[in-house]
Amino acid sequence: MNVDWVRRPRPEEVTAEFCQRLHDLTARLPGTCPVALTGGESAAVFYDAWAASGVAGALRFYWSDERLVPANDPDSNVKLAVDHLLRPAQVEEKHMHPPATSLGPAACAAAYADEIRRQVPGGRGSTPQFPLIILGLGEDGHTGSLFPGRDPYEDDALLVRAVEAAPDHPHARITFTPRLINAAREVWFVITGASKDWAVEQLEQRQAPVTQVPSLVVDPNQTRITVFRA
Repeated sequence: MNVDWVRRPRPEEVTAEFCQRLHDLTARLPGTCPVALTGGESAAVFYDAWAASGVAGALRFYWSDERLVPANDPDSNVKLAVDHLLRPAQVEEKHMHPPATSLGPAACAAAYADEIRRQVPGGRGSTPQFPLIILGLGEDGHTGSLFPGRDPYEDDALLVRAVEAAPDHPHARITFTPRLINAAREVWFVITGASKDWAVEQLEQRQAPVTQVPSLVVDPNQTRITVFRA
């Protein structure tokens, strides 16, 4: 199975391995390299280390999911990445491609999918192919804004779709669909904290239905998966 697990005794060892692999990946790729970022507390830990190690100038940044909130809202994934990675690493604003969250959910998703189609070269079946998509993992097994109890393949062909707010996940959102995620050359999960143990176990065993553990839509038969577990 095309899954590589990176587990180290200390978080700083895991983040160091993450940064080294980023350096190796970007060094292999000619020209610019679009990368999709994630949000969450785990991502912040890895982004702090990434910023300290340096960010390659060829990288162009997108977001695999986002809440429809202003860019300065504490719940914004864009703000988290700016605060912990992009501003500390002095990434130019023109290299950041955040979604237009001032639009309504469906319009925001459609506009972002169009931008990705224009900017990210196609891979299999002409689906845009990110060299790297970085994802988190929720305690409930969700990834991106693909949540348990819902069909993760809904509107899959749209590449980016709207997600309605729910009591356990407030704010309307947009998210990459499984089709766009699995088209990537590599997908990296960044995970910290003992509270994620159940979800990590499900991700490793790969036996639960995707409606219960949506992170299992990331298919090791379609993309190379690396799990960084601190």
